[in-house]
Amino acid sequence: MKRTTKGISKRRMKPLRKAGKSPARVPMKSFLKLGENLRRLRMDRELSQERLADLANVHWTQVSRLERGTLNPSLRSLIRLAKGLDCRLEELVSEIL
Repeated sequence: MKRTTKGISKRRMKPLRKAGKSPARVPMKSFLKLGENLRRLRMDRELSQERLADLANVHWTQVSRLERGTLNPSLRSLIRLAKGLDCRLEELVSEIL
């Protein structure tokens, strides 16, 4: 029986998922609504995702994923985005709950 570097038998280790069979991520409705709000506010201000990311001090992929509803944002990120958009946090998260 072969041992790994941590001393756990390879036989006893089970893969968490089969290769190529990862579950699809389905965005929650609240994340989709947040993404719609974010995109609307960004477009109203004629900002690109990259420019908003610079203003909010976040990575541009985070803005993209938030707009698509595939990322669960932290409160810190939401506050930064609201500041970058020069709007109130309430405006960004309106109609979500």
